[in-house]
Amino acid sequence: MTHRHTFLRRLLLAASFLPLSALAAPAGEMLELQIAEHDTLISISQRLLARPAQWPRLQELNGIADPQRLKPGSTLRIPYALLRSEPQQARVESVLGDVRGSKGPLLAGVQLAVNEVISTGPGAYAVLVLPDGSRCIVQPDSRTRIELLQRLRGTEVQQSRLEVSRGRIETKVQPQRGPAARYEIRTPTAVIGVRGTEFRAGYDGMAARVEVTEGAVAANQQQRIAAGEGAVVDARGVRTETLLPAPATAAIPALFERPLLRIPLPETAGAAAHRVIVAGPGGFALPAAEQLVSGGEVRLADLPDGDYRVRLRAVSASGLEGLHSETAFRLKARPEPPFVSGDRSGGKIQAERVEFSWTRNPEAARYRLQVAGPAGFEAPVFAREDLTGSSINVALAPGEYQWRLGSVRADGDRGPWSDVVSFTLKAPQGPPATPAISDDEVVLAWPAEPGQRFEVEMAQDLAFNQIHSRRETQEARLVLPKPEPGQWFVRVRATDPDGFVGQWSSPQQFEIEAYRPWWLLGVPVLLLLAL
Repeated sequence: MTHRHTFLRRLLLAASFLPLSALAAPAGEMLELQIAEHDTLISISQRLLARPAQWPRLQELNGIADPQRLKPGSTLRIPYALLRSEPQQARVESVLGDVRGSKGPLLAGVQLAVNEVISTGPGAYAVLVLPDGSRCIVQPDSRTRIELLQRLRGTEVQQSRLEVSRGRIETKVQPQRGPAARYEIRTPTAVIGVRGTEFRAGYDGMAARVEVTEGAVAANQQQRIAAGEGAVVDARGVRTETLLPAPATAAIPALFERPLLRIPLPETAGAAAHRVIVAGPGGFALPAAEQLVSGGEVRLADLPDGDYRVRLRAVSASGLEGLHSETAFRLKARPEPPFVSGDRSGGKIQAERVEFSWTRNPEAARYRLQVAGPAGFEAPVFAREDLTGSSINVALAPGEYQWRLGSVRADGDRGPWSDVVSFTLKAPQGPPATPAISDDEVVLAWPAEPGQRFEVEMAQDLAFNQIHSRRETQEARLVLPKPEPGQWFVRVRATDPDGFVGQWSSPQQFEIEAYRPWWLLGVPVLLLLAL
């Protein structure tokens, strides 16, 4: 070897990227490349190295005498740090709501390169798929930038780094291939390193929060956070805690029948709030609804009928979200039942027939009605499925009842039942019995129930336009001064102890005859005898 070649080799070796001490690194930190026929150290370096002139390092590391003569089938060790990186792109798998990139709205299928920014508005989500198959879900009101996205030449090693400057992301990372593989989430206060796990991360302007549900992560290259643990990372350091357990879902109904969903939330020990995520056809990556709730109930409106899953997470006082639970439910709220016309539940009716009436629903072609007694709706006393009007009159015996309505579309699709309306049907007020008339008094009596009070009216016309007297009494009996001779009408109306005022009874008629002295009865006979 000439002096010139020896000088050039030493110059290249001195300018190499790694110090000589790194060349003796364990084989696990090296790419082990099988030599093919016609390979040379220089051709391999030109193909794989970031700086091809660093081939003397490979010669030194592998103890190669002649860089032009390599043995096919042998193994060449190459430090990962010397390999050339190739830029990669992420793919937008799906979006929901207002999702924007650096140049405008983002759509599903778009490829994203390094430095691309993904911003989501309220209620918006973006699902990104990285080249290694890892999936990242950018949550609402978040800002994420792709800082690094590359593959090392000649390997399957991927290196990815995302920056979260606002909001949250949820990610499931594929197992990383090779010791040089990297998947990192960076926030202003934390760098989270991952080698294959499922976790959530976010930043609220003051602190980063990390919640690990599978595998483990490293925060700021020092604090290991295992599955079931979370950490708050801010200027004071890394503070870990055990994630809260999955909340109970037993109280959540399997069927909801009103457009406004009212989902009950459990009392989870240590929870300051609950995150509620409802997934429809888009799954939990693109949920139908999501809320952070501090009370005992979450209310959701405007969801279409269908099958859903709800996911619950308890949130601790530090803001870390715990393990989740899931359950399924069905929403069948349409066509909505009509509104009931008239008195609401608990009323009394005094009649022999009851008129049930309701509003019209434009979605309904017909209506169904059920009226039940003490046996309940398992055995209704009256039921119809084909009502096209908005009322029906039904004869019922006195008693306790409840009724409900439902709408039916033209294609037969039946909506849910309305709220149940209960009522008490009372028999019509019984009329007074034939009055007992003496020389000075008229005594009236009528049927009654305990605790009732009564109004009694007496008039000389059937329409009761000319009221002669009106009396109130606590008894089902009334003594009135005997009125003047003629035709009289009397009626009674009862008021129950709960204040219900019944109907007037049917009028009853009686006659007061004119008074004639007894001695006048013989005058006609005497007159006839005198003739």
